[in-house]
Amino acid sequence: MAREYFRPFTKVVTITDGDAHNVDLTDSAGVALDCNYITVEAVSGGGSSFFQVIPSGVNNNIHMSPTAFVASTVYAAEAGIASGINGLASNNNGGSVVLGLAPWDAVPRVVISQGAAERIAYVVSYGNVALANQVRDGQAGTGS
Repeated sequence: MAREYFRPFTKVVTITDGDAHNVDLTDSAGVALDCNYITVEAVSGGGSSFFQVIPSGVNNNIHMSPTAFVASTVYAAEAGIASGINGLASNNNGGSVVLGLAPWDAVPRVVISQGAAERIAYVVSYGNVALANQVRDGQAGTGS
């Protein structure tokens, strides 16, 4: 049975409008990480609408242009004219989304937007889930 490991990073982002917000996924030194596992959870504000999370980056197979995002926001979706885009959505009153991406689709940022101009805090947790090396684990000392 394969064993996985994960070193998570976390940041809190507060959004007060309906605009698209880039959230860079960085380590504690501020260096960009290409992440294959990202969760976003609405943790405060008691919103009455929804939020959308879109993976974004340039060195992967997920390409998101700003104009495609704007054309696919709430108004276009409500009118039934938006085309599909990569990403997930949930309610912004305690909802959450989990992006589990393939290694070749790892991204250095996500784009978060919400459906209404409300003050909502989101916790973004991110990192890389990888398979542990079972052979190397067997070579480790057992301690005393």
